[in-house]
Amino acid sequence: MTSYRRALFDIDVMARLRFPMPEDPDVVSDEEVEAVWENRRSFVEQYRELLEQRLDELMTDGYDIDAAPDPLVEELGWVGDQLAWMQIYRDQLIVFARTFASEAIPARTIGDCTNMSHSTIVRMVNEDSVAAIAPEVSGAAYHALHAVDNHRDDPEFYLRLKAALVSTEEGKEHDTDQ
Repeated sequence: MTSYRRALFDIDVMARLRFPMPEDPDVVSDEEVEAVWENRRSFVEQYRELLEQRLDELMTDGYDIDAAPDPLVEELGWVGDQLAWMQIYRDQLIVFARTFASEAIPARTIGDCTNMSHSTIVRMVNEDSVAAIAPEVSGAAYHALHAVDNHRDDPEFYLRLKAALVSTEEGKEHDTDQ
């Protein structure tokens, strides 16, 4: 088996793992099963074309074909990058939900939906984590404050927006008592 054939095998398995068939095909429609097959075909085709392109480049440049990129390693790297980004995003959402959200969400509720302990959720909200999201929150708060004509309709929300607005220097520049 050549390196190319091995790579094609790995790509085929990766497609099957990424787009699994429903556990009980009798419960899903033929269209859903066909969509899984189409996703798999598309995934394999894209990787195969990329692999062939890179192999052509390697051969043109005079490199050994055994030095070809490994699709499995690339996919693992991509998944690792996505997981790292998702973890950062999750952590930012947790801090936002506990501090500046239009309605604060209890730590136990967040813990239940993230499969984390409520004590972990409580510890995640600290000065540094709040400071990390404050610029984005402040910008959104500024826009929200200026989008509403009458803040008396929801004074609690108005106060939350004001607290978020002054959390950064940008917010202090736009601090307007109304």
